[in-house]
Amino acid sequence: MQIYQIPIINYHKISPKYDIGITTRHPRRFEDDLKILKKYQFTTITFKDLIHPKLEILNPVIITFDDAYETIKTHALPLMKSYGCKGVIYPVTNFIGKYNDWDVQVGKLKFKHLDWSELKEMDDAGFEIGSHTQSHELLTRMNYNQQMSELSQSKKELENGLRNEVYSISYPFGRFNQDTIHCAEEAGYKYGLASLYIKAINGDNLNYTLKRYNIYRFDTDEQFKSKIGIKNNSYIFYRDWMIQKGGLGTALLQSIRKHVHSNGKIKEESK
Repeated sequence: MQIYQIPIINYHKISPKYDIGITTRHPRRFEDDLKILKKYQFTTITFKDLIHPKLEILNPVIITFDDAYETIKTHALPLMKSYGCKGVIYPVTNFIGKYNDWDVQVGKLKFKHLDWSELKEMDDAGFEIGSHTQSHELLTRMNYNQQMSELSQSKKELENGLRNEVYSISYPFGRFNQDTIHCAEEAGYKYGLASLYIKAINGDNLNYTLKRYNIYRFDTDEQFKSKIGIKNNSYIFYRDWMIQKGGLGTALLQSIRKHVHSNGKIKEESK
């Protein structure tokens, strides 16, 4: 089976606590997802398993976690251990062990990211650690050198901190351009993960433009089955594609906030 044929599903926070976003999955619903994977005899794998295969795996699936929130350790890890599952975690290196100040939260809600010792604990538990860049800013707004810095520096930081090779990069907001693909390959990544998209991709770039389905708070069992390929539901693809388009609002607000902050600094320095 080719990598682009393997279903890749993505989570953010696994928590019983309510927040305004739609990417928090309740632990009870997350366990339902794992039950479905077990029922249909899926085997969770990591990118390392693809690079260093030991046995042929039937029905592989890759579970990823963007942002590396603490809730992965507190709520996802115990459940995944009990179901014999593993996954790939993508920390934002400038925010390891810190709160998600990069995000735009309604009501000033903040969520903690895993720290270095917790990432090592997850690594020891069989999870793979990938990169989600240094800043979680939109790569397609950067020039080539800026993108290269984000991708290469975050990879080096993770490899130095965890003493393991980093095989994959998850693009913030799932967005990429041709520069992103070239930077990912030049930085030494083997795979690049995007979100859903419709544009045609050169066959040589498939490893760096892998599609993923986000799993949302409101996804039902039947919709989850569609996302792992058990059921065919084109509506889900277009619904999620539209949701991800809306997610670019966070990137826009990030840009505005950064601009305002920069202008404030200039004014302070000119006094």
